Amino acid sequence: MDKIKILHGNVFDKVKELNDNSIDCVVTSPPYWGLRDYGTGTWIGGDKNCPHKRLTKISKDTKTGHAGMFKKGNVVGDAIYKNYCPECGAKRKDEQLGLEETYQEHIKNIVNLFEEIKPKLKESATIWINYGDSYATTINGRKAKDVKNDDRMFVDKPFSTIQGSIKPKDLVMIPNRIAIALQDAGWYIRSEIIWHKPNPMPESVRDRPTSAHEKIWLITKSKKYYYDADSIREPLASTSLTRLNQDIKNQKGSTRGNGGMKSNGNMKAVFGKYQTDENEKKHRQGMSKTRGTKLVETRPKLPSQKEFVNYLRNKTTLIDLVENTNIKKTTIEHWFRNDEVGFAFPSVDDWNKIKDLINDWTDEFNNIDYGLTYIETHLDEIKNNPIGRNKRNVWTITTKPCKEAHFATFPKDLIEPCIKAGCPEGGIVLDPFGGSGTTGIVASQNNRNAILIELNKDYIDIANKRINKELGLFNVKS
Repeated sequence: MDKIKILHGNVFDKVKELNDNSIDCVVTSPPYWGLRDYGTGTWIGGDKNCPHKRLTKISKDTKTGHAGMFKKGNVVGDAIYKNYCPECGAKRKDEQLGLEETYQEHIKNIVNLFEEIKPKLKESATIWINYGDSYATTINGRKAKDVKNDDRMFVDKPFSTIQGSIKPKDLVMIPNRIAIALQDAGWYIRSEIIWHKPNPMPESVRDRPTSAHEKIWLITKSKKYYYDADSIREPLASTSLTRLNQDIKNQKGSTRGNGGMKSNGNMKAVFGKYQTDENEKKHRQGMSKTRGTKLVETRPKLPSQKEFVNYLRNKTTLIDLVENTNIKKTTIEHWFRNDEVGFAFPSVDDWNKIKDLINDWTDEFNNIDYGLTYIETHLDEIKNNPIGRNKRNVWTITTKPCKEAHFATFPKDLIEPCIKAGCPEGGIVLDPFGGSGTTGIVASQNNRNAILIELNKDYIDIANKRINKELGLFNVKS
């Protein structure tokens, strides 16, 4: 089992303690905006005997607010005293995310957090963010259940989410707004994954379908990143297995797969109305007429863009290469670019023309030279992968209760594919909102290390108990 490290405190402060370029993967579910008060607030100054909350409809489960809602026009009211107590003037100190006055402020905090995390990530890192949507409404009055020995201190829907253009009953669209904001900040939004819940929370609604999904965003800081597709492949459909197991040598004369004479690999496609491979290649949109016969060259061991550009800039200049080669200036310019869109590696021919001008006989040069000149070839044939099809972006996973933890625990089966595909074995998975420790447990069970950050000490205690129970002692340190 690999190790789990838990950091207690404000997430912005604790992220700064991480080493730069050390995190392989982030898997997390941030506090949803306007959904819960996790009970981390404290009061400074004022009257220590003051309850710091309105004296009407007081909720016994709320530390810093109450279950009622003071509705004031179309803005968030003061049902929960989030900033100061109007009764005695005490100021509330609370570092949890999710209780921001506006969704714009919440999104800004999420974006700022990931900007703090960015230098801690390796260039190959992946980020998986689980976030569920909600409808704009006033507080719903639901509280943590009064269960014996229940240490869950949050309160559902602590304030109204009705504001500005967000009207009562509007879908707030927070997951999409966060993804767009991160995209605008320069992150790559690589996939929108739908977590389909076959056992969703019942809803007593009559004017819309019951919500039965949440979203997971796959996000990266770089265009190229670590992704192990084979580790999470899905079983092939029975029809695909049948095609793969066909005896194509004895199919001559058959109308299926061109009678076993097709030239596009082992896909064993059924051509239907085209009848023959040649007809399909000729008429089917997007299918190359030379599919399966054209030789494709690839360079799978190229150095990183940063490594190559830094080396090139230290050894030569654009003007020097233009004056000493017959390569066009417009071509050479792309080799010096730091931005991913404008950058291009030199072709093998162009590299052979310039490498003697910059060869310093070091291992660094030898590694770059090897990566730029190493070539693999293969036919551009269509094949089914025998170990399964590429995982699709709708994941059907049941929700599972966790009696020790709060209601926001996500199931292990949901985040296991994220960790397997997004983090190499032995790598480090970060969860900046560690909660009850699920990310750490799954990471350790899959031979990865984990760092969890959590503001609420009660949840750290829960995480420690779960980790000790499921993984044994000596797998966690705080």
